[in-house]
Amino acid sequence: GARRWDPALGAPVNEEDTAATLLAFSSNAAFGVAFLAGVEMRRGEEEDYLALWRYVGWILGVRVDGGGQRGGALPRPLDPCGPGPAAPAPVRRSRALLQSVVHHLLDPDASSAEVAHHLLRVGRDRPEPGAPPSNWFYFRALQCRRFVGDPLADALRLPRHPRPLARVGLRCASTFYLAVVRACTLAAMFVGPFRRYMVVRT
Repeated sequence: GARRWDPALGAPVNEEDTAATLLAFSSNAAFGVAFLAGVEMRRGEEEDYLALWRYVGWILGVRVDGGGQRGGALPRPLDPCGPGPAAPAPVRRSRALLQSVVHHLLDPDASSAEVAHHLLRVGRDRPEPGAPPSNWFYFRALQCRRFVGDPLADALRLPRHPRPLARVGLRCASTFYLAVVRACTLAAMFVGPFRRYMVVRT
């Protein structure tokens, strides 16, 4: 017969979803820093960052692999920010697990596109029904496209500006913006006083 959940184990939790959320704030954030800065974080810093999020996940109920005990009622935990069962390589393991979860779960549909478009309009007045998108919307759609790549951007129906000249202007503005962000990110990574200033400022 069909397997049923044993109530004695407590309320079931989708561990893959919780792992994906944790990885979005840990491994994916570290990848974002590398994308913006053009250089990866120092390995020790990235491992420390993952360890912090592993602890946060544990507080939120994401099981970690404590080692030693095997063969219980529950399978081995995913432990998305942990060192891994074979070798202590938390950075490599978290990246591989993030890619696996993304390929398994990421299948945008119409509602995904609707949410993406709504988020890209956040911070601006709500447009009148039927009004054409603003340059601000096209700029943010381009920024998003540069981060996630064309296949996912197309799946989310992120539009390009209909006018070629405007597309060139938006591309120039986007490149300048990313250059400024890269300079600030690098300064925050390697210049202590600037990093402290940014922490206090934000």
